[in-house]
Amino acid sequence: MLDPVLRFWIVCIVLESEKGTPPAADPETWYLFHSRGYICQYSCMGSNNKSLRTFMPQMQFTREARYVSFQHDSVKVCIVSWIVQPLDQSLINRPFRTFTGVFRDLLPTTKRLVAVYKRYQPIQSFRSPSSFSYFTIMSLGRTCTLHTGAKIPTVGLGTWLSKPDEVRKAVLCALQAGYRHLDCAYVYRNEDEVGQGIRESGVPREDIFITGKLWNTHHRPEYVKAACKASLAALGVSYLDSYLIHWPVCFAPEGKPEDTPNVPTQEYLFPKKDGKVAIEEVDFAATWKAMEELVDEGLVKHIGVSNFDIPRIEYILKNCRIRPAVNQVELHPGLLQPELLEFCAKENIHITAYSPLGNNVYGKERIIDDPVIVNVAKKLNKSPAQVCIAFAAQRGVSVVPKSVTPSRIVDNFQDFVLEKEDFDEVAKLGARNIRYNDPGTEEWNVKIF
Repeated sequence: MLDPVLRFWIVCIVLESEKGTPPAADPETWYLFHSRGYICQYSCMGSNNKSLRTFMPQMQFTREARYVSFQHDSVKVCIVSWIVQPLDQSLINRPFRTFTGVFRDLLPTTKRLVAVYKRYQPIQSFRSPSSFSYFTIMSLGRTCTLHTGAKIPTVGLGTWLSKPDEVRKAVLCALQAGYRHLDCAYVYRNEDEVGQGIRESGVPREDIFITGKLWNTHHRPEYVKAACKASLAALGVSYLDSYLIHWPVCFAPEGKPEDTPNVPTQEYLFPKKDGKVAIEEVDFAATWKAMEELVDEGLVKHIGVSNFDIPRIEYILKNCRIRPAVNQVELHPGLLQPELLEFCAKENIHITAYSPLGNNVYGKERIIDDPVIVNVAKKLNKSPAQVCIAFAAQRGVSVVPKSVTPSRIVDNFQDFVLEKEDFDEVAKLGARNIRYNDPGTEEWNVKIF
């Protein structure tokens, strides 16, 4: 184990022990794998130990591979990339040169270096606000890596809760502004407009990460393929990058699978029995098997879940052939869900945050309007939405804020990082545990959370 030494940055540190167990550089080591990210892993070390000064001259720079390596006791340390600009101006006067660098072209090398880890995956959570560091930096507009190696853009456009024709314009605006991640769902009843916006933008389909979602009426295995094809037809595309089970709740379907409409009516989405939504039981394992067949047939590239808690995900994992790639959940400063994030990180399941700004669907005050968020935004000359999005991205998740206003769509895509003081202040709101989206309690008379 390395002792705390001179305070400096390690862009990517990989440790191999002769005993076969890779030690950690420090208890707050974080992994962020993004194709154009700035930090893969950092180690922010202390300043009073002479250990680093002893073996620092032993570092050998290898220009071809762009990493330095040295031996310290039984530990081989590889540091990938080096600094060209300090990330913190206060470090300029430190007695030794600060390391940094751009990580984009180092990903293949780094993946080989971390092969010693049998279950390597970016850490996407923290145990408590106090144990998180703002030095876990991820640039917005970048990408996160799924367990398959595929990239999902960090910031996407949510398409929920929009009026007719608004979504088409929003998608067009977003793609022109640089977005390459669109979050869609059958229940939103606007996938046809999303498709129109894509076509009008001129952006090639292969450059866009499109997420779709299986609605509650389609959990029976025989309905899954028909539902997916309906979304594909509405969007005007031949495949989805990600297809998620939208809710862990099953509705009794109306009609046959072949009668599935491309754009559904409210009555089709929410079938009633005795004046209530008709709930039925369908084994998630059976639904998941049908989802796996979508991957086999090339209709979708990844499958995942949404609004699933740990026990439900564990059940899927015990009964799957293809592991979930994504769990999309409500996540914002007022709902941190650290246990779920930590579990998903352990299982190599990427988290996408929806409603990162909160919403007032059920009449609750939005977290974006909280005085803490507003004050931090004023201090930084940013919008409250930008603060919430940066907060989410710095936790290592992708985020899909919804907007139909061109100026806000552009603002939401801006790139900045909250410093530790501001991040910690925002993180304190997590104690409120505010959930804005619980239709099970509010509408369906079924317990989800």
